Amino acid sequence: MKDLKSLLEKVRKKILEEKKETKVDKKSNEYKEKKIYNKKEKRKSYKESKKNIVSSESKIAQVAYALLFDKTSNYVFEVKYSKKFKGYNATAKKVNNKITFNLSYYWKDVDDDIKIGLLQTLLLKLENKNKETINIDLYNNFIKNLHFTNTKKEFDEKLSLLFEKVNIKYFNGLLEKPSLKWEGESSRTLATYNYHDDTIRISNVFKDAPDEILMFLIYHESLHKFLKFKTKGKKTFYHTKQFRRLERMFENFESIEDKIKKYLLSRKKKKYLELFSKSGF
Repeated sequence: MKDLKSLLEKVRKKILEEKKETKVDKKSNEYKEKKIYNKKEKRKSYKESKKNIVSSESKIAQVAYALLFDKTSNYVFEVKYSKKFKGYNATAKKVNNKITFNLSYYWKDVDDDIKIGLLQTLLLKLENKNKETINIDLYNNFIKNLHFTNTKKEFDEKLSLLFEKVNIKYFNGLLEKPSLKWEGESSRTLATYNYHDDTIRISNVFKDAPDEILMFLIYHESLHKFLKFKTKGKKTFYHTKQFRRLERMFENFESIEDKIKKYLLSRKKKKYLELFSKSGF
């Protein structure tokens, strides 16, 4: 592996080479030193500061690539922030020699070392490669501990009561209570646990389900909160051997799957039955 300092120096030089320096005359410099009063100059100043922010973010992407692959990149990087994402979600898209990272607005104030881990995780998915780095470890630990920052929690009364029963019976009452919500009838998931906002969501399909089924759904998703996840390069593992072993500890586990199928069948929820049979939760 190349010397880290040498590698970062190459990245720095490449960034400087790509940056187009425009010469300004003495009068222009003197003018810029004065206070800006009119709206036109204020807008200009704002645009310049925005360019500096974008440039700074693209530098982070260059560093992330270099630390991940031990070489500088020929890609042009762009990092954008959006309020459209839920929690700390993010995506990446590659078109020709340009890679655009779209990050949740929440990432704006996150430490650069963690943000580099996020960008590296997205790069591995784009390049279809497996690799581990210190920054990726920092990113994964950040995601695993996000539930400690979620203070705005919501609790459905019925789900909350059933969670307390599950918590006492299977976790000795030690599991911190997540938000518990009903979710619209999604055609993709029947129940989920979101690490970003520490929320268990149960599909409205199960609103009239027996308590035993709801308790199993809550137990399954609580295991995700309890065990977190494991990563290896670009791959993330949620249903590990340990997860499946603990899942089987649910009372009457052997029959719960058939009970869920019969419930969905009785409610004429064919597409949800197919979803459950195909991928479970």
